[in-house]
Parts: sequence; C-alpha cells; structure tokens
Amino acid sequence: MVTFDGVEIFGTGAYHLVVLERGVMLVPRLRFGVLSSGSLVAGEIELTAVVRGRLVHDKLTDLWAAVSGIEALLTNPPTMGVLSDGLGQVLTDMSFVSFRTEQRLERGRLIALPFEATFVRIQTI
Repeated sequence: MVTFDGVEIFGTGAYHLVVLERGVMLVPRLRFGVLSSGSLVAGEIELTAVVRGRLVHDKLTDLWAAVSGIEALLTNPPTMGVLSDGLGQVLTDMSFVSFRTEQRLERGRLIALPFEATFVRIQTI
C-alpha cells in the first residue's frame, strides 16, 4: 500500500515503488565555455520515485472516479508530503508531479488500468 501524506491514493491494485538514480549531476565543461575535457559537478540529482501499477475496480465509473481523485492531487505548485510504500521505505519532502495512464483497459473479473505516478524531492534555492 503506497501512501502520500498518509492517504492511500492508488487503492488495492498491484503496484510497486522504485527510487530512481541518486548521486550528483555532471555537466560537461564545454557547456560552461571551458575548452577542455571532463565534467563539473552541478549539484545533487533530485530524488525521484516512480510508482507503477494498475488501478483496479469492478465498475468503470469507479475507475474513472479514482483517476479523477488522483489527478486532483496534482497541484501547482506541487504539495510536499511523505511517500511510503508500506514496506518500510519512507521518503520525506516528496512532491507528486505527474500521473499517466495507458490507453488500454484490462478487462477480466475486474477492470484494471495500468498507470505510472512520479514523485520528486524538489530542491529549493
């Protein structure tokens, strides 16, 4: 169960949370007008976490209502909160920045819609 600020936003479908690349951002010296090989450290890479999975409901209307509820959490500027995967991984100061669904619905006993949601720890200046 993935939660954002204590709220379970993706329901009971199958999904997983993956933390992407961590480290520093390297920029080629040439970008700064320096005519030599190598790179300069431009700062830390923003921590990015992606949740991939399926929204699952028994009725199509409930599925679209869930999608609308998730989309309502995408604000400008993004709201910061705690992202947790329910398995012990807790990421603080994360912002919900994008949500996309696939074009296809998977129909069976239940209706499933594959999705991907992105959360970023936005660095402030």
